[in-house]
Amino acid sequence: RDTIGILAKCVADVQRLDGVITEGNEMNLQCDMTGKIVVGYDVKNCLANCSGQVLAAWEMVLGKLNEDARFCVIEVDISSLKELCGLCCGPILRHECCEDLKIYLKKYKVGLSVGELVDRIT
Repeated sequence: RDTIGILAKCVADVQRLDGVITEGNEMNLQCDMTGKIVVGYDVKNCLANCSGQVLAAWEMVLGKLNEDARFCVIEVDISSLKELCGLCCGPILRHECCEDLKIYLKKYKVGLSVGELVDRIT
């Protein structure tokens, strides 16, 4: 169920998706539930190699989403996603290694600098 986080832009979206996927009617948080959530899926790139069991579960959820007026379900093409990720992964990785790792090492009092950690790894 934690994978719905990537489908949501706020807690209210997570609640609505979770409620449909799990067939739950309870709302634990008081959130504004106005507006539709647009859910895009790519059959060719994401569902092509699913097992029959996973595909059946997906089709059940897709049916629920299509029946629910709070959602707009569309088919999308993400074939260029790998290329786009390749363009941004380098800068993100550099930031994580150079900035976030320093913060982590200091916060958790590891006792090593980034350079010392790299030396131990290599």
